Amino acid sequence: MEFPKAWENLLVHLQGKSKIVDLLREMNPIEKEGNIHLMAVNNIHKRMIDAEVASIQKFLRVEMQAEELIVETIQVKDEEREGVFKNVKLNPKEQLEKMIEYNPTIKNFIERLGIELEY
Repeated sequence: MEFPKAWENLLVHLQGKSKIVDLLREMNPIEKEGNIHLMAVNNIHKRMIDAEVASIQKFLRVEMQAEELIVETIQVKDEEREGVFKNVKLNPKEQLEKMIEYNPTIKNFIERLGIELEY
């Protein structure tokens, strides 16, 4: 099986079983020389993925019929990342608006906790 289809199958398999499925869904993993590189944008994401990387690797090896497949997590350096806030100076309200635009679940989280933000 080709990697893109195996990746989609992994996301379906992890739905409801892993807390990182949403994080993985947002990723653009890279297949390079028979290996899969999961690009983490920060140390927290890297640690979350690293905790699951063995099961991810096992699943993809079976799906792709590739016993030698290696899955590794790579933390992207700031200068390589094209993130929402790169080279942009925003006030706290603008930062929150951009974060909500990038990840709408943040708004749900704020509402669920009953947080009232003052700017």
